[in-house]
Amino acid sequence: MAKEKFYAVQKGTKPGVYLTWAECEAQVRGFKGALFKSFPTRVEAFAFHLNAIPAAAPAVTPAAAPAVAKAAASASVSVPKTAAVPLATAPTLTMYFDGGARGNNSKDSSFPAGSGTTISYSPNPSTTPPSTVFSYSHYLSHATPPATNNSAEYQGLIDGLAFIDKAVKSAPHAVRQTLQINIFGDSMIIIKQVANQ
Repeated sequence: MAKEKFYAVQKGTKPGVYLTWAECEAQVRGFKGALFKSFPTRVEAFAFHLNAIPAAAPAVTPAAAPAVAKAAASASVSVPKTAAVPLATAPTLTMYFDGGARGNNSKDSSFPAGSGTTISYSPNPSTTPPSTVFSYSHYLSHATPPATNNSAEYQGLIDGLAFIDKAVKSAPHAVRQTLQINIFGDSMIIIKQVANQ
């Protein structure tokens, strides 16, 4: 079985992380000065992709709700205190998470349950559409104790924050100082708990 590869494009028609050589090649073929590389993990590919952001960019504070800043901080992601770059042009990671359990609060662990997380990235949201850099689903059936809607929602949040934590820690300092992280979910209990309400 062939090893999985992830292809990162720093400079090309559409910089991003791609799952196949054909997708990557379409972004770099004929592009003067193209810069791309393959990696064994998605996190390494995304970190390489993040290096495309100019190092001179000043710090920016996320404009998201306090829950977003607190969630990012809990994942060991630095949230700067000053704002100097308009948020519409700051490099942005956007995470969506969700989860559910068909037999919510049931003692029977045979009911299906699961969570999902998708993360997209744009180096400049005002000019560059986001590209998906992480998408993950987590099957939670037969869990002990049986999964609930809340535990499935939390699993989606945890999976996404784990990816963000690894990717941001391996990114250049200038990126960590300017990166805006937006996290969206529909679980009011998680939003209130993360916001300490």
